[in-house]
Amino acid sequence: MGIEAVDNAGDDFELGSAGAGFGATTADLKGGLGSASLSLPRGGTVGALIAVNALGRPTIGDTPYFWAAPSEQNGEFGGLGWPAEMPGMDRTVQTKFTLGTIDLSPNTNTTIGIVATDLILTKSEAKRIATAAHDGYARALWPAPHPNGW
Repeated sequence: MGIEAVDNAGDDFELGSAGAGFGATTADLKGGLGSASLSLPRGGTVGALIAVNALGRPTIGDTPYFWAAPSEQNGEFGGLGWPAEMPGMDRTVQTKFTLGTIDLSPNTNTTIGIVATDLILTKSEAKRIATAAHDGYARALWPAPHPNGW
């Protein structure tokens, strides 16, 4: 399978319900494969590829507002922005488990990703980028993935 993957590698690839995103879900929405990259003003590029099959939710309570709305670019979350007021939410965390849609078999609720760069980094700089990437999960999903799994 590895050789086949290398043979099929290319500059373009499908996002959403393709590859690692096939069949992915969150507690309240479809999950999938997402990608982003940024060319830095002083040179260098940083890119990320994330497969979201999360136990938690990307939206705030029962609203259409996304936790990640403050980081929205080009209307990717529907252009709603952040809610004017935080909705009244009970203290029950809604997950696939509490909504009755969870499959507890191994590897069924995994949000995983990779951050890559062409910059030369020290070990501590690489660790800081990894920490920031994990913090991104916490800004986009509630509850966020735990580093040691659930």
